Amino acid sequence: LRDSLKNNELDLWERIHNKIYLSKELCRKEDRLEKINLLANIKYFLKNIPNQKIREDIVILSFFHILIQTLREAGTLQEENKVCLQALEVFPDDLNLLAMTGDSFFRLGNYDKSINFYKKII
Repeated sequence: LRDSLKNNELDLWERIHNKIYLSKELCRKEDRLEKINLLANIKYFLKNIPNQKIREDIVILSFFHILIQTLREAGTLQEENKVCLQALEVFPDDLNLLAMTGDSFFRLGNYDKSINFYKKII
């Protein structure tokens, strides 16, 4: 996967997908910085793509799950919450994102918002 990212002939979606798959493989704590950089790069590319186009690619949903989990592991609660809300703008009905958002609000001490997100799941 690392070698494939050196290939300049890949189109934007191929590069994004390869970065997502590589970020899934980077599970060790020692790889966290590389993983965060990959995820930030993906997020940068996605900001110029309309939400409707992103919704058509289910692999991008996986990206948001990985990014939120990585931010949680890094202990960046405010950023995690921000990304949860951004992800829900793209995938408003995803149960995992609703649960992750409810959990992030809970850990921020905003219990009313947390409950609202859990109610959406039910």
